[in-house]
Amino acid sequence: MQDFLSYNLQWGIMCPIWKREFIQKLKGFKAGYPRLNDPELMIRALLVPNVKFKVFTDVNYDTVYNMNVVNWVALKDKYYQSLLLFIPEVSRSLEDVNKTDLKKYLSSYLKVWFRDFMFPSQLNLVYQNNTLINLFYKHKIISIFKKFKLKTLLFGHNVFYYFKRKFKDLIINLT
Repeated sequence: MQDFLSYNLQWGIMCPIWKREFIQKLKGFKAGYPRLNDPELMIRALLVPNVKFKVFTDVNYDTVYNMNVVNWVALKDKYYQSLLLFIPEVSRSLEDVNKTDLKKYLSSYLKVWFRDFMFPSQLNLVYQNNTLINLFYKHKIISIFKKFKLKTLLFGHNVFYYFKRKFKDLIINLT
């Protein structure tokens, strides 16, 4: 459970075998998720008391999925849009089963946002960053201290890159 909450996905959607009735009881995948469908469904399944499943990790697979990102900006936007759905729904699911102490693990999804999407993009994502930080704070995944620290560091990051671009322009114009 904690692995899926921490974005440490131990298996893909094709690895476990679930009874059809169980997946129907869960109502399958949530509509509207551009990404994060698999961890969301696995988290809901693992929250069911005494859930039984079998994961086959030692079987030779016949298919390999290599994600070829043609439109990286679209992928970033899909992850962002999915977090806006995923975080409130998973938080609510944890509250429904009195496991709010596990919410802290969801902060890994914010880490993935910064590590894999925000920083590599080198785009000015101030609105998205603030929205996500506020979302994670609102759902009690990060503390007020961490929220303040993240916003302060991001402000410093933006100021640094602003001046870096200005110095670059000055050097280019001087030559």
